[in-house]
Amino acid sequence: MFLLVAAMVWMVTACNKDEAVDKNNENLITELRLDIEGSETRMTGEYVPGEGFKFKWEDKDPVYVYPAEVDNSDVVTFVYDATEQIFKLDVGEEGLVAGKQYYAVHGAKQVSGFNSGKVCAQMTLMNHLLANLPMVSDIFTATADGTFATLHHMAGIVEIQVKGSIEIYDIKLNVYSSTTGDINLCNDFDVNFDAEGNVSTVEKTSTSSRTTMSPTINPTSSNKLVLSETGQSLFFPALPGTYNKVKIDYSKDGSAGWSISELGTLKVQRGKINKKSTAVTIE
Repeated sequence: MFLLVAAMVWMVTACNKDEAVDKNNENLITELRLDIEGSETRMTGEYVPGEGFKFKWEDKDPVYVYPAEVDNSDVVTFVYDATEQIFKLDVGEEGLVAGKQYYAVHGAKQVSGFNSGKVCAQMTLMNHLLANLPMVSDIFTATADGTFATLHHMAGIVEIQVKGSIEIYDIKLNVYSSTTGDINLCNDFDVNFDAEGNVSTVEKTSTSSRTTMSPTINPTSSNKLVLSETGQSLFFPALPGTYNKVKIDYSKDGSAGWSISELGTLKVQRGKINKKSTAVTIE
């Protein structure tokens, strides 16, 4: 099942050249149009049973734009204008230089800059995990006539079933593979670009052990998890790959009393919901 549910092709009314550049310097680009591979939407939104997640950009959502140049980590921030449905230069930023090449990042922070056709980045795990799943764009050229870029998902969503007969208000998870020491499923990754500057592969690079996160609960956005023997879905992000001996540490109050449950082998594809049939029983 595809992670993204396409509502419609990304749309924005055309703007003229004067609106897309700094009026004081026509070489500086102040607006950016983004679409996402397969959909207009990003990784936050409402879960619809039987249909998956439906997502949309929200007002003031940021994207960070970096130059596709070796040893240049300068960053320019754009924020989404929900009224005009376009990304605009954030306050205090100087804009993109017309004719230069860049790539855009959302839901991640850059660890090291562009080098040998790759970029190393790190997932940003927020309280609302699905609001900040990482995306990186193909390399694009800033132009005064309209600057476009296509974002690609770097991670997938894992869905697990939990069972029990209690209510939990602040569940926390540590998800890791214990094949050869603990391996975190969501941390640093390399983005590889092909010869044309398009995103080609994503490779997990970090082996840091565990990162505590709050899973997204279906179908409500609250932290209250009401368990039953029929099962309840929890969702969390993971970088692509096949992970063996996957374990989950869970805490019912988010602080103490950690328990362990085993999920076995987990295969994660980016841009998709990866459902694990093995249920976790919480007591």
